[in-house]
Amino acid sequence: MALALLLRVSARSSSYQRRSPEHEVLYGVVRQHFETMRLQARTLGGGEGLPSFVEREFREFLTCGCLAAGFARFRCAACRVDRLVAFSCKGRGYAEWWNMPSREG
Repeated sequence: MALALLLRVSARSSSYQRRSPEHEVLYGVVRQHFETMRLQARTLGGGEGLPSFVEREFREFLTCGCLAAGFARFRCAACRVDRLVAFSCKGRGYAEWWNMPSREG
């Protein structure tokens, strides 16, 4: 039983693929256009701009899952394989449904 569990964990961890948000389309669009959108919102809104929670969600989105924003390092004592796991922002203001496979057809 313990060996079967160990093999399952080992197989799962060897196939780990780090999510790379910096290579995703939505991330690129937000990164490229966020400041422009923020300035336009301030201009069109009579100086008000975006609500602070909206700006915060966009800024957290841009750091979520990026190694530069912080990470944990895990090392297997047996095989000495290192894994860097980026911190997640746990944002609730945006949906990641766009990145999920379609359930149609």
